Amino acid sequence: MFKKAMSVFLALVLFTTILPLSVFAEEPEIDTAAEVTDFESAEPADPEASAKVELTPAENSVPAEAVKSAEPASVIEESVSVPEITVTSDVSVPENDDLFTGYLEQLFYADDAAVCSEDTVSNSPAFSSSYAGDNLTGQSMTVYTSLKPQITCVAAGDSTSTCLTVPVADILEGKLTSDEWGYDLPDFSNSDEVKAFYKKIFTFDAQSVVNALLADCPYELYWYDKTKTTGGAKVQYPGISYGTTEDGTYTASFSQNSVVTFKFTVAADYAATQTDEETGAVSTIAYTTDSSCVARANAAAAEVQQIIGTAASETESDYNKLIYYREQICDLVSYDNDYSSKNYGDVYQLINVFDGDNTTNVVCEGYAKAFQYLCERTSFSGDVHSILSIGTMTTSSGASDHMWNIVHMEDGNNYLVDVTNCDLGTAGYPDKLFLKGAVSGSADSGYVFKAGSSSLTYTYKAETTGDYSAEELTLSSSDYVPTEPITENVTISLSAPVVGKVLPTDAAAGAESYSIKSFQWLDAQGKAYTGKVVCEGTYTLKVTLQANTGYSFGSGSVSVTLQFDNGETRQQCVTTYGSDLTCSFELSFPHTIVHMEAKESTPSTAGNIDCYTCTTCGKYYSDADAQNELTKSQVFLPVPSLATPVLGSANNGADGVTFTWEPVAYANYYRVYRK
Repeated sequence: MFKKAMSVFLALVLFTTILPLSVFAEEPEIDTAAEVTDFESAEPADPEASAKVELTPAENSVPAEAVKSAEPASVIEESVSVPEITVTSDVSVPENDDLFTGYLEQLFYADDAAVCSEDTVSNSPAFSSSYAGDNLTGQSMTVYTSLKPQITCVAAGDSTSTCLTVPVADILEGKLTSDEWGYDLPDFSNSDEVKAFYKKIFTFDAQSVVNALLADCPYELYWYDKTKTTGGAKVQYPGISYGTTEDGTYTASFSQNSVVTFKFTVAADYAATQTDEETGAVSTIAYTTDSSCVARANAAAAEVQQIIGTAASETESDYNKLIYYREQICDLVSYDNDYSSKNYGDVYQLINVFDGDNTTNVVCEGYAKAFQYLCERTSFSGDVHSILSIGTMTTSSGASDHMWNIVHMEDGNNYLVDVTNCDLGTAGYPDKLFLKGAVSGSADSGYVFKAGSSSLTYTYKAETTGDYSAEELTLSSSDYVPTEPITENVTISLSAPVVGKVLPTDAAAGAESYSIKSFQWLDAQGKAYTGKVVCEGTYTLKVTLQANTGYSFGSGSVSVTLQFDNGETRQQCVTTYGSDLTCSFELSFPHTIVHMEAKESTPSTAGNIDCYTCTTCGKYYSDADAQNELTKSQVFLPVPSLATPVLGSANNGADGVTFTWEPVAYANYYRVYRK
């Protein structure tokens, strides 16, 4: 129970020493964990940034007028600054604009995007790594883990304040009172002792934390001023409440709401500004970003997702999805005739197409890359995909550099898609150069197309021929014709294989929409087999069906039935797409084993040993598992022989039968009379 209580706001500012970083660079070795030996004095802390925390007196505490306060200590800050960083060892140091471009590329091309909100702020960033952060320990790891998702939210424009906070309760693992710290309390009226005490309590290394954040989140920190002269990060400590107990000893604690604040300086180009109403002077707002720089990118990314979602829910075929993408691009953007003075990096072209701003337009590269981007992020039902083609387009006016798309359709052919020249006001409007086959030409010499009365030649450059195979660059000689998907079950009819006979060599398709492209039997080793069927043999029938003109196999599971002429069937589900469907059926022919009981021979019938036989192939075995084959001579017993015949005499045969032998006139054989 407290006898006296007093509360003093002791705001401390971290190290003003300039602390350089070395991130993935071939730089001189730097001791990034060097201990800071002293605190530098600075201006008093902003009272809004670190509010005074008072200790609530107990019920029997002395009256308020008896409580003594120490004089407030000066606000102390430490500055943590870094030079420009090098992302890789063989390139120049990235500027903030380069990092921003990298961030936007990740926004559009990463598999997942981070979503920041009050409920998800603790989630890990989607774009960053954690290699450097994984090397931190203790309080440094705690601070890093808390700051990292907040930095991601600033980058995404979901937060504009760069004063990022870490709860003291997290840093100290819930130990907020002096009874839990295990340290002697300082004389709170002695600023030097207070500084030394804070060093004992807060052991995280600010430099190492910032180093790790810059190494793991370089693109998310595109807004951060890392220069020594104007930038850096400042760390602000919370105030501490203290009092004396009945025995005169100090006790102290941090509030549950206490935080350590990292204040990251914002680079001028990314800082929010304010205008003085009287003078019109424009100034930056400290520790605040201008979220409009990333807002366009977020709007464009959202528009892309909406377009893809609409295509998935409202279009029935891959062909209609492609039409929808062409129409959307042409509706959203126009050709930029003032392109020579613009920045045309990949990501900026995507933003210009999808940002909803009709003043931000593109050239052919933007049209083609926007179409490519939509195709890459679409789950087509058939074998449909697009590639970018760089080359020249030659018209009656001459040749010029150009970019277009080559789209592979489910019919197995490649077609030209030139979205640029399908836009309003072009020779190909609206679809004269969309999924077109060439009139003439080749991948080597260039392809000629017709758009109304215009003739255009598209020729690949080395960038394209070097990246793709001749097969990928070979275009159809006819325009794409939309196909009707085959949705019914597929049937293949053939003769039933029979043991001892040659496997059937022909089959028939069960519908007009598809036909048999190839038909082959394979043995157990996967080799082609055309011989006879044997018991215990396993054979695989591999059949490829092709969709006939005007049809195609859609995606998903298609039921394929193998129908034999004896009424037996085999069935399987095959995942199929495109113009061909390949399925395999494995057929086995096991023995049909029956037991043969032992039987003695008679003059008219041979006996046999106790054994087993297969009624399918007729072979004999000593065991029911048909593992030990027997020959007929091993299975069947000999028939008893008759006595040597004597002319004119009767001889007794087996079983008491009497035989009489007599010669036959003019013959060299005998007639036998049985009595």
